[in-house]
Amino acid sequence: MGMLTELRNQRCLGLMLVLALSVCTGAVASTAQDPSPADKASMVDPNADLSWTPAIGIGAHDVYFGEDYDTVKNADIVSPVYKGRQTATTFEPGTLAEGKVYFWRIDEIGVPIATGGIWRFATRQAPGQTWPLTKGHQILLDRGLQIDTLIIASDNWANAAWAASKFTTPNLSGGRPVTPGDPWAIFGGTSIALDDPYIPGLIAWAYKDEQDISDPAQVAEAKAWIETYRPHLPNTLLFTNQGSRSDIDDMRRYTQEVRPDMVHCDAYPWAYDLLCVYYKMYWNMSMYRTLGLEGNDGTGTTPIPYGIWGQTFQTSSIDTQEQEGSYWMPSESDMRLNMFVAWTFGFKHYTAFLYNDVYNGPNEYLDSPFFDDGLHGSFQTTQYPNWTALNQCGEMNRQSLNLGPALVRLLSTDVRILPGSPWNSNPDILAQYTGTVPWDSNADPYIKEITATNLGSFNNRLPGDVVVGYFKPLRADLEDGIFGGAENSLGIYFMITNGLHNRNATASETAQSIRLDFDFGGEAVRLQRLSRDTGVVESVALIHDVGSQFHLDLVLDGGTGDLFRFVKSSTPIEEPIRILVQPEGATKRWYESHTFSVVAEGGGQPLYYSWSRNGESLPSASDSSLTLSSLTESDAGVYTVEVFDNNTAPMVSDPAILTVEGSALPVAGFAGILFLASVLALVALIKYPNNARSVCKEEIGTLSDLASFIRKKLSHSLGKLSHQRNFPEREEHE
Repeated sequence: MGMLTELRNQRCLGLMLVLALSVCTGAVASTAQDPSPADKASMVDPNADLSWTPAIGIGAHDVYFGEDYDTVKNADIVSPVYKGRQTATTFEPGTLAEGKVYFWRIDEIGVPIATGGIWRFATRQAPGQTWPLTKGHQILLDRGLQIDTLIIASDNWANAAWAASKFTTPNLSGGRPVTPGDPWAIFGGTSIALDDPYIPGLIAWAYKDEQDISDPAQVAEAKAWIETYRPHLPNTLLFTNQGSRSDIDDMRRYTQEVRPDMVHCDAYPWAYDLLCVYYKMYWNMSMYRTLGLEGNDGTGTTPIPYGIWGQTFQTSSIDTQEQEGSYWMPSESDMRLNMFVAWTFGFKHYTAFLYNDVYNGPNEYLDSPFFDDGLHGSFQTTQYPNWTALNQCGEMNRQSLNLGPALVRLLSTDVRILPGSPWNSNPDILAQYTGTVPWDSNADPYIKEITATNLGSFNNRLPGDVVVGYFKPLRADLEDGIFGGAENSLGIYFMITNGLHNRNATASETAQSIRLDFDFGGEAVRLQRLSRDTGVVESVALIHDVGSQFHLDLVLDGGTGDLFRFVKSSTPIEEPIRILVQPEGATKRWYESHTFSVVAEGGGQPLYYSWSRNGESLPSASDSSLTLSSLTESDAGVYTVEVFDNNTAPMVSDPAILTVEGSALPVAGFAGILFLASVLALVALIKYPNNARSVCKEEIGTLSDLASFIRKKLSHSLGKLSHQRNFPEREEHE
């Protein structure tokens, strides 16, 4: 039975509580606008029990549990959702309905009673059950990942600069695309003619901007607009942008009543501020991720996509530039972080604000990085391209679109941040202000440690954040289209993004080396990556450490992320072949012997061996040792051995050099001496038979006897010569 746990840290009795949620069954994390309490939405087993950790000194608890947020929030002890006072820190709600959201609250009994925050979770659907795709997800599956940009129409934007930027769609505040049917989007505006020939290409339409959603009249207005156009625009995303000013509970009510095709926010983090608060971007992303995952019915069973505006502008004002509240021109590393962190959080729609310059009020302009226009008043031009910025933007858009087919088919399950400097001195602050949980080894079954090394000089050479997002297939039957096949998939996808950036730095100048340490525990698991450069799925070669532990050294430019998944392997993981004892060379004399040997381990058994001399394979030399007898100069050379098995990559030994010093006599000279000695001996035998027999002390009556005698004596003499070379202090006479 699963366990849903509430961990409570009560700063002071009667004050707000800081809450965190841990779910054994794979939580979908979400966070409330107010960091106290930190609301978490999770998909859990319908038989889950609830548990919590009480504050010190608290011995009794009032339990509230129900199906409506406001009812649980406002309940007292006479309410039907009150489940009683107890000393235990667990509660069994019984078997719950599948695919439904529940709310619970724990009040701690003291003087005074401390009212707890509201916690929520959604129960899982039964295995094999397939939920219908919402309209927003279906549009993105059909039309792909969307990266558009707001264009303030003034001149011909469809030019070489537009082609270099590689945005998917112009988001036009006025005008129309070049040709009917071309993709486009609208920002603002409340009406459009249904017979407009450009409607078939209309991908997204944002109604107004940052409405006051606490005003019932404005909520009703947005609802009426969507209900009017939804039947006529089945292939268009209809939504509003609510920004960062909305309370999450107001947004929940708004989303459930208006029912937009996606939720959308803005995040402009590159501003002059006392704290340089780029963490606000994380906070907004976390909040709208929660809303998208909960969906229009709040249950989490039919999530909707979520989108974001990213910053591509600076505030150009003589009076306010580089003062608090004004915005700086984002660098390449800034722009990349804005975009790739969005993908890591699970966003599927990105709008760059903005493409060209715009007059923003008296003595104030919003300048785009893509054009070198200076200050031109109300004139918005696309005539003077800044090719450096355009090409930088085009490259990050190109890489993102290579990930697009996978990203639109994935659903975020968790987001964690490994805090870099200065957050790592107090990761709790990062959690409080970003709405995310610090990364730890419990985030997934295989990654046990992540460490980052700053490869440049920015950030005082200290490491920056590492943002880790986890995903599962949007729906099981869609997994074939994510990484090209679901047969061996473990259903766990993750994205690693380098959070290091600087307003004056390119992406390469803020690169980090990020080490991922894995422990597969004996499971046959491999790692795949979807290449940002090519869009092709790659098998990732991991470096073996020991046993089931491997690691990957991943170098990522500033603000850039890579997408991976775990897959089952068809063969068990085998340790790489390792050579423990290398073959040793030597210097030997002619006619001596030498043995090479190697000791190896790892790989799949048995291991095989193939010896080579000077790069040429030696036939039949297939043992772990190689013995060479009666050496001659032809045996000299460089020896290596290749150790291999049937599956693992082979390993070649270090080279071992064998030197053979020259022989006592040349081979041709030896044959000549033998012939000459035979002739002389024959002459002596014929001419002085008695003396010859006496000298030789042998019975030599035939030529065959003579040859045998000569061979014996020459062999004895050569042996004595060799003996004297090795032991010069000894002299022997015969």
